[in-house]
Amino acid sequence: LRGLGDVIDLDEVRDIYLPLSRLLNLYVGATDGLRSALNTFLGEKGEQSGTPFVIGVAGSVAVGKSTVARLLQALLARWPEH
Repeated sequence: LRGLGDVIDLDEVRDIYLPLSRLLNLYVGATDGLRSALNTFLGEKGEQSGTPFVIGVAGSVAVGKSTVARLLQALLARWPEH
């Protein structure tokens, strides 16, 4: 997961990124549930197409944006809904 010369602190992953991935997973699930309830309320039928959930990672040069993106991608992929 880490890039050239990047150090990943496992305590930081456990304390920050794992809870963040859980929060994002809950948010995406709630958004899907809301979309489904809205379609039911409006009487819309048919296959629902999922809306992409985009996460932006911003920062200065060499602050670890790519490492954070790879880490979040790996953590989010482990949730059963993904």
